[in-house]
Amino acid sequence: NAGIVLGVASLFASCAPHFGSGTADVNAKKIAKALVRNLRSHREIQFVMLTAIRDLAKIEPSIFVDHMRDFYVKAGDPTFSRVLKLEILTLISTPANVQELLRELGSYIRQGDTPLRVSQSASAVSSAAGAGSAFVVAAVKAVGRIAEKEPEYSDRCVAGLITLLRASRSDSVIEAAAGTIRIILTQNRSWSGLGEAVQLVASMLVEGLEAQAKGEAVPDALQWTANAGARASITALAAETEDLLTSGASSAAASESPNAKDVLRLLAKLFADEGPVVKTQALVLASKLSLRFPDDDRVQKLATYVLELGRYDVDYDIRDRARFLASLMGFAPAGQEDVDESALVGLSFHSKAVLLNQACSPSMFIGLKSLPGQSEWDVGSLSSVVGHKVDGYEALPDWPDIQPDTTVRDLDEAPTKLATEIGPDNFYDDDEDESTEESDSGDSEDDDDDDDDDDDDD
Repeated sequence: NAGIVLGVASLFASCAPHFGSGTADVNAKKIAKALVRNLRSHREIQFVMLTAIRDLAKIEPSIFVDHMRDFYVKAGDPTFSRVLKLEILTLISTPANVQELLRELGSYIRQGDTPLRVSQSASAVSSAAGAGSAFVVAAVKAVGRIAEKEPEYSDRCVAGLITLLRASRSDSVIEAAAGTIRIILTQNRSWSGLGEAVQLVASMLVEGLEAQAKGEAVPDALQWTANAGARASITALAAETEDLLTSGASSAAASESPNAKDVLRLLAKLFADEGPVVKTQALVLASKLSLRFPDDDRVQKLATYVLELGRYDVDYDIRDRARFLASLMGFAPAGQEDVDESALVGLSFHSKAVLLNQACSPSMFIGLKSLPGQSEWDVGSLSSVVGHKVDGYEALPDWPDIQPDTTVRDLDEAPTKLATEIGPDNFYDDDEDESTEESDSGDSEDDDDDDDDDDDDD
């Protein structure tokens, strides 16, 4: 019974000793086996079980490691089950199974992202474009979560995502791949191949922007640069890792390699035609480069130009951001007389601390209901299934520091039966009496038939 299995699993999660410490006993693994067995039921039951397994895997992932292949996505799985399975797979990944898991995720991405840049007709591409994009986006984010858990596999994850970036036609997949690349690279500052990876994606962005600025045809492998979300992600990466853009290249080619200054130059040309998300990152890039290269006259002019464009943009959010950054850097608005120059000077003293300090790296796990190691709702509750607190939900209290008296579990008054309050006219009792009479009459008729049969035998 799926309900009983879920109830026992919830009991283990709440009361079992050492549950959640990584040393769960054999009984907890039996619970995992029972939960996995119930996945072969109706899709509604499967969804509830997968939700409970995901919540348990955040607390004690070790009990599900042996069942990893049971969470592989099948062709008939609905989208909500596929996404839950991907979340579970990333939660139970270990150094021993991560290579197999990456191969499995790679097959999901290749099969789900069907519209690749090959010789296909426009109608065939458009009809297949949205078929598996949501699942592929979830698989791409799963790759990012694995790279976050196992940093030694970051190079393999980044290489696969760059290949996907060049090949995919789906805007949502391209945006997810670029965003995941940015998060992986900003998290692994100690990775030896970080400079080369940053240099590669920045060179691709510069080449694509150069073609757009000149009005030339963009190569197929660089079509992703036309995606606003992807451009914004790589621009943000260039701003966060500007010091590494030339460190991965050889000294002879370092001066010829595209860097963040080239990205800023091209974005300044295309600023008026960009969307708000790209303009925001262009403003941040201009501010950071202006602070990092105070003696570079060209960079200062580019930064001032971009900030002035943002100050008078049609989007009020862009105007607000541009004016905030300009004031933070101590730039006085042109043509204004009532400017408190002392306040601007005071703000400029804090500009480097605000803009150039290394910020906290984003996490790929933030999209889940809660981070690994914790569960937002009690396992098996309705709130955990729907993802928000429902009316009447009460979380289990924390374990008390002092053992309470046993009388707290005693009932004040024994519950009374509702049937005795209704009286003799209870419809249930009438039905019961009628059924009893019918059964008695039926038994007597059967006895008469038996007697007749005995007489015939005589």
